[in-house]
Amino acid sequence: MTHSFLYIYDPLCGWCYGSAPRLADLAKSFEVEMIPAGLFAGVGARPLDRSFASYAWASDQRIAKLTGQTFSSAYRSRILNGDGQLLDSTVATLAMTACSIVEPDKGPEALKLIQEARYVGGEDITDLRVLVSLLSGNGFEDAAELLQGHMASVEAETARRVAHGQMVLNQMNASGVPTLVADIQGERMLMSSTLLYSSQEQLAENLKGFSVTIQQVSPAA
Repeated sequence: MTHSFLYIYDPLCGWCYGSAPRLADLAKSFEVEMIPAGLFAGVGARPLDRSFASYAWASDQRIAKLTGQTFSSAYRSRILNGDGQLLDSTVATLAMTACSIVEPDKGPEALKLIQEARYVGGEDITDLRVLVSLLSGNGFEDAAELLQGHMASVEAETARRVAHGQMVLNQMNASGVPTLVADIQGERMLMSSTLLYSSQEQLAENLKGFSVTIQQVSPAA
């Protein structure tokens, strides 16, 4: 099946969280394939030390000003300035894979739930127990059960998805996340990241043009 958009992300990326409102709007009109980049997972994980926490908070404030997204005091005190915290998206990425397996059309919704737990609720989404409880209590019970009972298969599928994400980034000469790629009948085009931080009205206007392009390249019925 041809997807209208590929959205490459990391659950612990503040800019990905900032793009969540426009991602939700995008998913209302087009099919969106959610692809993890693994940016802060595995070898990309690192301790959340004071220096990086300060840098992250400054970046978060720019994101908040641009997008209106909330970065709470609970997030700052418990996560950025908490003891022994890690910048490690491994478990959150596994949770997203589980959600994608059992609820493939609810990727943006699942990511929003996980991101808001961190940035608004100040919850530690590097902890598997936190993720399982979060999913179980918010309509993703099957995904939570998959995480608990079939971790090996979730890990294997996650590795495949991350490899796919890295391949797409390389193919598009893209760096960083979020990355948005349009897919029109198999032809891929890297979209400007500003689309993900524009107003709802600006996004709608851009989508009108994209719809016209799809109609132009689609084969006649």
